[in-house]
Amino acid sequence: MVGFAESLVALQKEKEEAPAKARAPSPTPAQRSAVAPRDLSAVYVADDAYAWLPANVVEKQGDEVTVNVSLPRTWHDNTILSPDSTVDDLEDALSGSDDGEVEDGAALRVVNLKDYPRNELPLQNNQKSLGKRDMADLPFLHEAAILYNLKQRHFEQQPYTRVGEIIVAMNPFTWMNDLYSQKTRDLYAKSLVWEGAFLSLYVGSVLYACEIR
Repeated sequence: MVGFAESLVALQKEKEEAPAKARAPSPTPAQRSAVAPRDLSAVYVADDAYAWLPANVVEKQGDEVTVNVSLPRTWHDNTILSPDSTVDDLEDALSGSDDGEVEDGAALRVVNLKDYPRNELPLQNNQKSLGKRDMADLPFLHEAAILYNLKQRHFEQQPYTRVGEIIVAMNPFTWMNDLYSQKTRDLYAKSLVWEGAFLSLYVGSVLYACEIR
């Protein structure tokens, strides 16, 4: 999954570096601020069981950062719990088995920035950005953001997600009666694939790629 995520990030970088004529108009600062997190201390930290966990920065001393892992209230709704979970206290609290109480310090972790690309913790996108149908529109695009966006799409039974000119297809692991109905096919064809703005970008980027080969 790391290689897949890195490929998507590279695709986004390539699109940003393409000539202006081959790109859709960039969002304005106001549009960016509307979807960017209000609190830049909201990050993801690497985890052995879940790959990435949402957290908030508490303290930073040199390369060592203390974070407080914080699971969303929807965790049990859209997460397959791992038997090797490193946050079982938090999961029990969310499920009510611990009366909502977590032992002091149970959610605190100390991470080393040297273990992360560019010595930075990946920033979270805010809740309004989760479930984007085109992940190229995410304010922050990295492996953790990709996984959590796809997780939300899977929870919403939206098996197809776009990343620029790439379509990511996920197995919904359940029968969806209307998935291949004519109405649904038209929706994906018109709104997800051949929407006017995207079509211009796609044609422009393909022509540009042909020119430089």
